[in-house]
Amino acid sequence: MRHRTLGRLVLIATCSFPLGPTASHASTGTLTFAECIADTSEPGLCFKLGGNSPGLNGAAGVVVTPDDTNVYVASIDSSAISAFSRVANGQLINGGCIQNPPGTSCDGVGGEASGLGGATDVAVSPDGTTVYVASQFSNAIAAFTRDAGGALTPGGCIQQIGGIDCLGGGGTTAGLGGARSVVVSPDGANVYVLGSASDTIVAFTRSAGGGLTPGGCIQETTGMECTGAGGTAPGLNVPQDVAVSPDGANLYVVSFASSAVVTFTRGPGGSLTSAGCIQDTGGTECGATTGGLTGASGVAVSPDGANVYVAAYQSNTVLTFVRGAGGALSTLQCIENAAGDGCTVGVSTAPGIGGAKGIAVSPDGANVYVAGSASNAIATFTRDANNSGVLTFGGCIDDQGLTECTGVGDTAHGLSGANSVAVSADGASVYVTSSGSDTIDVFNRELPPPPTSTTTTTTTTTTTTTTLQCGDVDGNHTLNIGDPLAIAQFLVGQQQCNKGQFTQPRLCDVASPAGCDIGDALRIAQCLVGQVACPTTCPRLCPATCPTCP
Repeated sequence: MRHRTLGRLVLIATCSFPLGPTASHASTGTLTFAECIADTSEPGLCFKLGGNSPGLNGAAGVVVTPDDTNVYVASIDSSAISAFSRVANGQLINGGCIQNPPGTSCDGVGGEASGLGGATDVAVSPDGTTVYVASQFSNAIAAFTRDAGGALTPGGCIQQIGGIDCLGGGGTTAGLGGARSVVVSPDGANVYVLGSASDTIVAFTRSAGGGLTPGGCIQETTGMECTGAGGTAPGLNVPQDVAVSPDGANLYVVSFASSAVVTFTRGPGGSLTSAGCIQDTGGTECGATTGGLTGASGVAVSPDGANVYVAAYQSNTVLTFVRGAGGALSTLQCIENAAGDGCTVGVSTAPGIGGAKGIAVSPDGANVYVAGSASNAIATFTRDANNSGVLTFGGCIDDQGLTECTGVGDTAHGLSGANSVAVSADGASVYVTSSGSDTIDVFNRELPPPPTSTTTTTTTTTTTTTTLQCGDVDGNHTLNIGDPLAIAQFLVGQQQCNKGQFTQPRLCDVASPAGCDIGDALRIAQCLVGQVACPTTCPRLCPATCPTCP
């Protein structure tokens, strides 16, 4: 068995293509397609809109590190974890992959580690030092140490009782059959894994170095696997996804076969106690029911802890729950892909959520994003934190050539079988993995406009608006590598005046000769690496090829 450190390798093209509403007029949370990266077995799928990377066959779970410097993808069919470095504009640099032995996807670009068969989900510890992968074919949880540059080193695995893959570097424990989803508690003290074949949730105590010690499991009420190691709880038939509240007090599990969302209270040492469940209409396991939960597949908690959001694959729905005392849930709203999909409370419809699967809430709490695997789309919802967390449809983007989002969004390459979604900590990027197209897609997210500073005296009021630096053509108040890239793209027709990443065309002309040209992009790139002084003055003239510049 080979163990090699996973590092960074090749630069993938970073061209950004604006789709949908323009950045200068878009509302907070609007997505703009930036790039598509496909598995190396799909060389033409992304049409040079990003590139290729090994280990993305059956791309499933995706996570962004707390420091926003890396993105990791777990892929079922490659049985691998792929690493990417995240640059200033949110786009990705391929860093290779690590695969389950005896795979071939990562040969020459990473190495091997046990416990990655059917890698399905990935999580990062709050301190950013450890990455965990849940693997449904290996029935295991695999750990990796992450260095300051994002490179991964295998750190052992723990497997379902009876398995032999992890005996030399971890061991076994009950409840890991079909390991499906993994989450780390906000305090970094515990790791929790769902066993979709065992109908369980398994708890682990996490050491200071990221190592795991089994802490028991809780199983569906008819199960026997956790006898002597935990207990039982209703609603855990084929669990799919797990989320933890920001205060660390509760875990929420959604189960596909039970069509339910289950609440757990987290106690001392990370122990779990069942605190009830809500099931789809007609269910008898939980007592409480609500329509639209058939095939519950994804769950997320809002950053303020006020809401839990559930995506249901078979119902084609997104549900909003209000989180009350002790973490108890009450149904507020249900949005369905088409009328009659099963919603019973707060009913509305929205395109793009057929086969709703992955779900994420932006760090600012302003938006919820849903991956519709049957719609082959990513849907955007605006969240009203002042109105109990209710959602309003804000548009969608579907796979190239499809029409479900026509009139309410756009299309993008690489969204076939959209699976999982993650939002960067800075809120500027949204990442979507798609198991049908074996891809990860990158979207730029419209941020709230920066506040304008106001100074008031006893006699006058002066309003001062921050002046953007010469060369800051994307208008993000930071001169970075995205600016020369945007200029180069503008010059070849891949960016438009006043749109996308070229919202400030007047700031382009920073070098002789006059006018916006490739020399300006070169000057900015040289200044960023210290070869020349960064521009402090510029004529602020509209480029000749722009009809107008606001």
